[in-house]
Amino acid sequence: MSPPPRGVGRLPVVAGLAEPAVAVVPEAARAPKDQRVELGVRWSATHGDWLLVLDDVTGPKT
Repeated sequence: MSPPPRGVGRLPVVAGLAEPAVAVVPEAARAPKDQRVELGVRWSATHGDWLLVLDDVTGPKT
């Protein structure tokens, strides 16, 4: 896998896609987090039948 786009792993919401990636590709559990993040981003970009719920979001950081 190629590295995620620059800065992608630093975004908490995007970095949070690393764990669901393991749910769709269990073998990814052994991959480094940046590769799991990329897999999660790629999977979500190619599947339109999912919903991301952001719980306890108070607003953007300023």
